[in-house]
Amino acid sequence: MAMNSPVFEAMLYGPMAEKDTLSLDDDQPEAFKCLLDFIYTDNINFTEVKLTLQVYRLAHKYQLDKICQICSENLAEEITEENFPFVYDTALFFDDHKLLQRCEEVLITAADQVLKSKNITFLRSSSLKQLLSHPRLAVSSEANVFSALLSWGLSQVKAEYAVGPVTYLPVVKKESPKSISAKEDENEKEEEAIEKHQYKEEMLIPKLRQVVEEFLPLVRFLTMTAEEFIQHVIPSGIVAVEEGVNILQGIEGMYSTLPKFVSSLAAKKRYPSLITSLVLSISPMNNGTSINFKYYTKINHYLLQNFQTTKAVLVVKISSAFISSLNEGVVTVNDSNGEIGKGTWRGTACHFKRPIKLVPGVIYNFELNIEAASIAVRNNNINVSQGNDVTFVGTTSCLHNLEIEYITEN
Repeated sequence: MAMNSPVFEAMLYGPMAEKDTLSLDDDQPEAFKCLLDFIYTDNINFTEVKLTLQVYRLAHKYQLDKICQICSENLAEEITEENFPFVYDTALFFDDHKLLQRCEEVLITAADQVLKSKNITFLRSSSLKQLLSHPRLAVSSEANVFSALLSWGLSQVKAEYAVGPVTYLPVVKKESPKSISAKEDENEKEEEAIEKHQYKEEMLIPKLRQVVEEFLPLVRFLTMTAEEFIQHVIPSGIVAVEEGVNILQGIEGMYSTLPKFVSSLAAKKRYPSLITSLVLSISPMNNGTSINFKYYTKINHYLLQNFQTTKAVLVVKISSAFISSLNEGVVTVNDSNGEIGKGTWRGTACHFKRPIKLVPGVIYNFELNIEAASIAVRNNNINVSQGNDVTFVGTTSCLHNLEIEYITEN
């Protein structure tokens, strides 16, 4: 252990050394076992993202750089919209640039789903601020941003006051046939519960406003529709009546004195990332060319070779009507240094769980490995443009309408 970690060396033999026993009470046992397994066997096995995050934190604590790298790479592959808050928070905490870049790709393709994740409440306040101000937070509606902030704020307030699910009206039980004395006892308890609830209600809204106050300038209220504002913001109670009226007037284009928390960004809309479709190879059917399908029990097939782009893009899907199989296949994307990503081919299309980033000046190959597939093969040159936005060049052995779906990285 000391040979692998300078921290362990100090704890075992240096100034931090204790007596005969080294107590590590704050370390999760399963995560610590993973550290030991790697130290002694050079092998590590992650069963879930939660464990990977725990191991990552311990690896940083004990300065085990190799394990940090393994954890970072594993998290980059396993990140989803649901576990995004945990991964993003960890990446920010450790300033993991590669993992943050992967998080950015998720925001570009699935920001709405990230904001709706129930785990958004686990973000540290600094991480929430980074998320809400992220330039690649591409949401379909600013109401989703406000709803995420509201969920986070309520979780902070409930944690402080140790209250259950928040309701704004006291719940009074229906009367049941009991003795008069029992009814009196029940009424007394009910009145106490109501008084207690009303105390929480009185404290909740001001406290909630106080908790979310610093984040309100990050919400672009003026990009909401009046209906969205009335449906999502007004019922929260965070915005006072006069503030709400003034913001609604601003949304409708009327002059009003806006609240101080409505920042200069408030009217700048966050546009969702647009997925662009582009046909890379054109069908020869129009000129009378016959099409011959061939059945393969197993085939390694280059969808794209020597493929290049003039602008950075994120590839999310590739498809062809002339490749079909009931079995799942794998599309592997390589550059000159080796594999950079994989996708799963189902039916006539491949979806990439992790968008494949292509940059100018690099040559890429997309290889399909599949069994029991019917494919019409013909070599075609690619040189197509999407307006003045981006140009793709290369070759393909797909006969008909090989189509790519991508997001341009600005």
